[in-house]
Amino acid sequence: IEKENYVNTPNIPLFGKEYLLLNIDSIRNKVQIKENVIHVDSLPNYHNKTLIKFLQNKVFLEISDIANRLSRKYHLKFSKIKITNAKTRWGSCSSNLILRFNWRLVFAPREVLNYVIIHEMCHLVEMNHSKSFWDLVEKIYPEYKTAKLWLKENGNSLYRYL
Repeated sequence: IEKENYVNTPNIPLFGKEYLLLNIDSIRNKVQIKENVIHVDSLPNYHNKTLIKFLQNKVFLEISDIANRLSRKYHLKFSKIKITNAKTRWGSCSSNLILRFNWRLVFAPREVLNYVIIHEMCHLVEMNHSKSFWDLVEKIYPEYKTAKLWLKENGNSLYRYL
């Protein structure tokens, strides 16, 4: 029988839903979500690293899914999606159509994630924050102002988890 040590058990949100975080000292290197618990199995010094890698992959898959759907529906063509560890921005869109997103958006509610994705994808059409840019954001996501305000008021809190 493998000895499992449960250490530090804070809660973290994933896409706005709260989960209990259980770090399990183990030679396995995996993360599993069961009901409301995220189990991180790894060597003691690698719990955070293992969890961050898992979360970065999770947010990449989620963003890719949403961006691909928006791309088809609104004919917004992008070349690539990258996940970043940016300190000052939630997302960006480059002139070569690469969309970049901060991995910590995994902690934000879905409406906020949707807003950031839509915001950056609208830059594929308008590379500025002109009235026509904001009109396009509003056309795709009429309630965007609520999500934008949430991010302004709560964005810094997404850095407190890891």
